[in-house]
Amino acid sequence: AASDHQGTSFVEIYQNCNIFNDGAFSELTEKKTKDETQLILEHEKPMIFGADHNKGLILEGAGFKIVQIGDKYSVDDVLKHNMYDKNLAMLLSEITYIPELPVPIGILYQENKPTYEQMMDDQIQQAIDSKGKGDLEKLIIGNNPWTVE
Repeated sequence: AASDHQGTSFVEIYQNCNIFNDGAFSELTEKKTKDETQLILEHEKPMIFGADHNKGLILEGAGFKIVQIGDKYSVDDVLKHNMYDKNLAMLLSEITYIPELPVPIGILYQENKPTYEQMMDDQIQQAIDSKGKGDLEKLIIGNNPWTVE
């Protein structure tokens, strides 16, 4: 998605370094633990995780709370991800600092707007449409040419 997006994208990569940081992300990558520590984000789908898909996130105040899906909470109570909600994205970006919460993986936030290049091309086309195509020779000669004999 980052590659297909027109404009700037930020991609964070969790990569193991055998020399300086061996095993730093093992909780996120090991088969035994990754279901409990990863929150796979999908637009407009509930934020559910866990080996049995029985845990979800709800908002409690200004932060996330993990709930067990079953008796007290249902899938309908779980917060749905919206990749166009900047406030939700800010909250999601902060949960990596809270060890008991899962690490979000996927598109946290996406904003669709024209790129600088698109806006510049549009501005140039508007100028051509209103003033006509430029003439470099006429521009160099100017409005008051004079001849030296």
